[in-house]
Amino acid sequence: MQGTKEPNPVLQDEADNIEETIEMEETEEAFGAEQPGERHELILVAVSDSPNCPRVIRAAVRLAHQLDAPVKAVYVEQRRIEELGETERHHITESIQLLRSFGIEILFAYGTDIVAQITETANVTGATKLFIGLSGKRLSFRNKDIGIQIRKRIPSLDVYIIPGSIAEPWEKNGELNEAIRSGTYKEKSAFQLLLALVGVMALSTAVALFAQHLGLPYVDMVIIYLFGVLVLSTIDGNLIFLGASSLSAVMLVNYFFVDPRYSFRFKEQMDLLTFVLMFLLSFTLSYLMGRFRRVTEKHHKASLRMDMLFDCSTALLLARNKRDVDRIIAEHFIRLLHMSVVIYRKKGDGSIGRPAWYPKPGVSESQLLPLDNETDRAAVQTVFETGRRAGFGTDQNTGARALYLPIKNESEIYAAVGIYQTEEQDIPAFEFGILSSILNEAGLVYSRLSGTQKSAASGQTPMS
Repeated sequence: MQGTKEPNPVLQDEADNIEETIEMEETEEAFGAEQPGERHELILVAVSDSPNCPRVIRAAVRLAHQLDAPVKAVYVEQRRIEELGETERHHITESIQLLRSFGIEILFAYGTDIVAQITETANVTGATKLFIGLSGKRLSFRNKDIGIQIRKRIPSLDVYIIPGSIAEPWEKNGELNEAIRSGTYKEKSAFQLLLALVGVMALSTAVALFAQHLGLPYVDMVIIYLFGVLVLSTIDGNLIFLGASSLSAVMLVNYFFVDPRYSFRFKEQMDLLTFVLMFLLSFTLSYLMGRFRRVTEKHHKASLRMDMLFDCSTALLLARNKRDVDRIIAEHFIRLLHMSVVIYRKKGDGSIGRPAWYPKPGVSESQLLPLDNETDRAAVQTVFETGRRAGFGTDQNTGARALYLPIKNESEIYAAVGIYQTEEQDIPAFEFGILSSILNEAGLVYSRLSGTQKSAASGQTPMS
């Protein structure tokens, strides 16, 4: 009996490449073709002396290329360029040279009210889109709500706020940022906490014995142990751990410095009151310190989340096709988790497309090829059919070597993102929340691009 003929893999790859090329051309045509009655686009770039300004200019040029729209730039000169500091003068000169290299007309405005000058320039030029810069959490201009103020004055103006490098906020707080970025941020184990408790209490005891040798009074020994408890509270804010730290400090003071020494007995009734007060004081101080640490950490995580999502959202906004969307998703996933990524797109007939590999630094694409196997493809198919995650670490297709998450909107599933994990690399809830937000944003962009292609195929202009 004659079996079904297997498709030629070379021809299949070529067909997929042609499909990608057609998709890109349709998308560019839909964005670039101006139909009768459509508003004329003009992009205005607000130039400043921020080091982020070249990034803003390039983002505006990319969108202008998609829309086939002219670009103009406005520089609000509050002081003469010659009067600026060396660093600011270098930044603005670099930006002006970049604008001239793109052939962009530069308009100079003068005054201290930046919002008013930009608004007036936008009205005079008839700009429909405005690009301004954001560096870290601070706008390139000094007025950090400048975008909101301009939108209030010109409601029809589309304002694009372009962030600085995503690396900026992650580099400000060293060890915590690196732990979150690499996906190794985890709660400390009981054994680690025990080692920390023993180590800090041993050091406190050594310092207290040396202080006693110098003839310092008994109250100084108590202060040394209280300081040790505060140090431990910066390691972990668990109440049991804080209670154990405070109790250990009281017992060590009793054992080494209260008569009879080297025992846990005491002669004076006042010693008992001292121990109770010492325990309450140390526990209260350590609890407050631990709470402050948790609140600071929570706010810091929220800040990192907002910075990353803002950067990703802006990049997705400028995506020209689905390949750009896949690349942006993968870059942010790798940066956040330090794990390799593979993306399978769903074809029109519901089958699985070719995998797109995005290895993490230090890993080659060839090392990821074993991921493209029957077990992992079955997990991808499960994602396409159910819209739920599957694969590694789930109760669906548990033999898969990657965790697969869907890119979807409310009615359609577009692709599955695979994250290559090991037993030692779990994804904490904080990072997983960021992944979910990025995928939700990507689903909206996929939906927009799919609608653009359908409109291009039918000869209609996509709604703006």
